[in-house]
Amino acid sequence: MTDNDGTAQDVPLQSPVSWRELCESVNPDCRFEDGATEASITALETEFGVNLPRDLRSLLLESDGIGDAYGSGVCPVNRIRKINQEMRGTEDFADLYEPFDAMLFFGELGNGDMVFFPVQPDGQIESDAVHIWDHETDERLPYADSLRAFVERWYALEVEDLEDWEYDEEAETEASPASARDFDAQPTRPSGGFRQWLSGILAKVTGKQ
Repeated sequence: MTDNDGTAQDVPLQSPVSWRELCESVNPDCRFEDGATEASITALETEFGVNLPRDLRSLLLESDGIGDAYGSGVCPVNRIRKINQEMRGTEDFADLYEPFDAMLFFGELGNGDMVFFPVQPDGQIESDAVHIWDHETDERLPYADSLRAFVERWYALEVEDLEDWEYDEEAETEASPASARDFDAQPTRPSGGFRQWLSGILAKVTGKQ
């Protein structure tokens, strides 16, 4: 772009879409919180000897975790700390899984599986790629090229693929009769059909059979 005299004129850069806008564009049921503090994020980084990727830091500063209607998704800072403490510090896990020191978990998928960034030996997270940890097989699989791609992909599953899962209201009522019609309570994922549906969705998007 130039002025009338032919000299170059700076073109203002378009502001990036906020995380809230991005999430709401694919799923209006996303749940947001007040942003985390810089101090809490720095404390998390110090405790685990890592530097959070820029996108994860900016997301947490905007909203301390983003949940879907069932609470899964990117966790708040305190939950990220607790998950990584438990995964790295639980002695019984040493007999079940490969070490978790090279992983920084930051999200839960509602079926026991979690998402993470791989951590290099020097504590750096060099790739923006998001991976999924399968709690049943201990597989660590690539899921999305970036946090933004993960957000667009994961939160959209609730909308685009929900039709693949048939809600059994009678079974849900029998499982939790006291709260089945309590719409003010935090929704809970059905223990049967939904988990099978979710496993199928994860298998589809990760290429697992």
